[in-house]
Amino acid sequence: MVARRPLEEMDTFYRQAQLSVELANAAQRGNTELVRWLLGNIVSERFTVDSRSGIFKAVEAAATKGHLRILEQVFVHDKRGVCIKPAMLAAARGNKLDALKWLHKRLVPPANLSDCVGLLLEAAAGNRNTEIASWIVEIIGADSLRLSVAMQLGPIVQFQEAILK
Repeated sequence: MVARRPLEEMDTFYRQAQLSVELANAAQRGNTELVRWLLGNIVSERFTVDSRSGIFKAVEAAATKGHLRILEQVFVHDKRGVCIKPAMLAAARGNKLDALKWLHKRLVPPANLSDCVGLLLEAAAGNRNTEIASWIVEIIGADSLRLSVAMQLGPIVQFQEAILK
C-alpha cells in the first residue's frame, strides 16, 4: 500500500476505505503481518461488520485461499457472525475443506447451515469435489438435506404446477 500522505492526515472515512481495500488484498495473499497491522488501524470502538466492510471481504478472500491464520485474526472482530456463511461458501468455491471445517466450528447453532446447504453443494459439485460434498452431507444429515432441498425447490415446483394447470 502506498499513501500520498501520512495516515493521520487523511480524512477518517477515506483512510478507512483505503485500508479496507488493502485488508482484503493482504488476506488474499496470506500476509498475516500486514493483516494484523491493518486491523489495528481500521477497527475502532464503533466499527461494525456488514457485507460492505473490509473485514467481510477479507474473510471471504482468506477463506477462498484457505488462510486459516488470517481467518483467526479477522474473526475476532466479527462479533455477530455476519461473515461465517459467506466465508463457508467462499471456502467451498475455493476447494478449501480445512477452512470450511474451521468455519463450521464457529457457526452457532450448527443447524443454521440448512439455509445455504444448496449453495455449498453447488460449489462442491461445480469443482467436482466429492470430498467437500460428502462432508456437507455428513454434517447436515441426509434427512435434513432432503428437507432443505425440498424447501428450496418448493417455490419452483409450485410455479411449475401453476403453469401446467
